[in-house]
Amino acid sequence: MRKFRHDYINVLAALNGYIEDDNIEGLTEYFHNNIIPFSNKVIANNSELGLLSLVKIPEVKGIISLKIIYAQEKNIKVNIEISEEIDEINIETLDLCRILGILLDNAIESATNTENAALSIAFINNPFTISIVIANSFFGEIPSINRMFTEGFSTKGEGRGLGLSTLREIVNSYTQTTLETIIENNEFRQVVRIRKKPFIVQI
Repeated sequence: MRKFRHDYINVLAALNGYIEDDNIEGLTEYFHNNIIPFSNKVIANNSELGLLSLVKIPEVKGIISLKIIYAQEKNIKVNIEISEEIDEINIETLDLCRILGILLDNAIESATNTENAALSIAFINNPFTISIVIANSFFGEIPSINRMFTEGFSTKGEGRGLGLSTLREIVNSYTQTTLETIIENNEFRQVVRIRKKPFIVQI
């Protein structure tokens, strides 16, 4: 993971050089000759990242990939479950990425302090909804759910505690989106359910 991060920084630095010179032809050639093979190599060496090929929303795939690599750096065992292609989710992509970022950051931080640290990410595609399930191992007592989502509350120290209140605010701004928190058997699980767009029947 350290080697990957070092290589990734070098790759981005090279891209930046082409962009600053406004060298689109060179950027295109570099992308096809270097970025694509590098990306394929990383995915081939990481079976969990390979499963993300079923996620056809680039921004969503990108943030989950980043968090998986970060979790693996912290020796957290990551499990991905995606049974079919996910090409559309009925929520603004930016808000979905914010939701995923908050949930995954919290899950990774919580799992880091546990023995047999584990993180699971699942996309469940039902006829009327898409559910995103993020679960992690945890240690110690979990505060009441209502208290956890209160702005300013945190077990991490002063100046923290905006993540979950922001998460609830985003979820509540969509009528088609719900969030369920389940705590059992030393597992903390968050389930985001998003109703699909209604079908229009043409007569």
